[in-house]
This record gives sequence, structure tokens and C-alpha cells, in this order.
Amino acid sequence: MTTTYSARTPQSPTRPELPTNRDGLIDSDETSPLLPTNSAKYSHSETWRSSVSTFFDENAGLSLVAASQFFFSGMHICVKWLNSLDEPVPMLELIWVRMAITSICSVAYMFWRKIPDPLLGPKGVRGLLVLRGFTGFIGLAGMYASLVHLSLSDATMLTFVAPILTGFSGAMFLKETISFRESFSGFCSFFGVILIARPQFLFGSPKGDLSDSVTHGQRMQSVAFGLIGVLGATAAYTSLRAIGRRAHTLHSLVFFSSSCVLGSTIGYASGLDTLTP
Repeated sequence: MTTTYSARTPQSPTRPELPTNRDGLIDSDETSPLLPTNSAKYSHSETWRSSVSTFFDENAGLSLVAASQFFFSGMHICVKWLNSLDEPVPMLELIWVRMAITSICSVAYMFWRKIPDPLLGPKGVRGLLVLRGFTGFIGLAGMYASLVHLSLSDATMLTFVAPILTGFSGAMFLKETISFRESFSGFCSFFGVILIARPQFLFGSPKGDLSDSVTHGQRMQSVAFGLIGVLGATAAYTSLRAIGRRAHTLHSLVFFSSSCVLGSTIGYASGLDTLTP
């Protein structure tokens, strides 16, 4: 007696039958505990993308601050390099050129995107916008002036005082809460920056220092300019927080850049362009 076999071998009674195609092969597109689906191949990639997207959604503000600090560092390096040339570029001239370009581009973009009140800003916050522009100019001018006779690490270290003062300013003028933990963390960060940067006006000049041409008076003057810049930055950040979402971001940028152009023009015309090494 001849035994014949079908194209499909019977499955074990305790094991479910797997789906097959016309050729008797197991269909890999079906769900099986032994054969994962095609979507499982991308599960790790999709999970990673989702985690990154969630992180940036929840920390958008901090991410933008970190990015801005990166570009600010590059700007400070350029300013320090321009100050170290044989014929250094005056501080007010640097501010004028940079902010004139910023102002033109910002206004042009606002007209292109048809943002309301591109020049004067929304009613109700124009006073705060003027305050933001004026104090921002003081902050920027103070930072640039401190770079004349201070090293880049010293001048950058001084700017880390601004976040601490901004927290206290927000609590004082805007009635925002600031916890003891936040205050303590800010002070710890500040002292950590001091230990890392090792500013010469606190730790003294290291051996082999090449900045002997800078006198103690010039160094203290630059430190004073840096602290004035910190106060200006603190007031600018506080005014930005007070404005909130009542004005477009570019409104603030236009007032800031225009104030810098106006202030540097007045200062340059008054003969205050002598802040060069």
C-alpha cells in the first residue's frame, strides 16, 4: 500500500498551525512569537526618536538657552580676536555693525511674514520693549568692554552671575517663586565656574603670563564694565519675562538691535570709542 503525503505537514496538537503561502512556506509577514513583524525592526529607532522629541518638547526653553550660549561663546571669541589685532576694532563699532545687520534682517523678516506692528511693537508692552532694548545695550556694551583687558575665561565667568541675579529679580519684581534649592544650586554653579576658570583677579597671574601690559587699574575697570553688563543683562531678561507672549520674539530683537545701533552711534559721535587695547 502506497503512502502519500500532502504538501503541508500536520502540526503538533499542542502547537498552533502557522500560516503558509501557496508554496507551502511560512508567511513571514504574519505575526508569530518566533518571527517578529517588520515593524519590530524599527521599534528601537522609533522609540529613540520619540524619546528625543519628547525631551525637546518638555525642555524647549532650556534647549534654546543652551544653543544661544553656544553661539554667544563663538561671538565672544570673535570679539576677543578682533580686539587683539594690531589695529583693534573699537567696541562701539563692533556693536554697530553687528546690530545694524540684525535690525535690518529682523525688520525685513517681519514685513515678509506680515507680523503686526513690526516697528513699534504691540500696544501695552512698548514701554517694556524700550526697557528691554536699552538694558540689553548696556549688557552687551559691558560684556564687550570687559573683553578689552580681561581674558575670555574671566569675562565669560562674570556673565554667569546674570542667571542668579535674574532669579532674584523675577522673585522681587514679577512675584515669581524661587526655591532654596534653586538659589543654592545657582551659587554652587557660580563658584564652580570660578574654580574652573581661575580668574586672574582672584587667583593672581600664573607663571609665564603674557598679559603683563595690562595694569591692575585696567583689569579692575574691565571687571567693573563686566558687572555693569551683568546688571544690564539681568534687567533685559526680567523685562523679557514681563513681556511674555504679548509680543513676538522679533519685536524684542528689533528693539534690542535698534537700541544698540542708536546707543553706539551716540557714543561713537561723542568720542567714546576709545575702548581698545
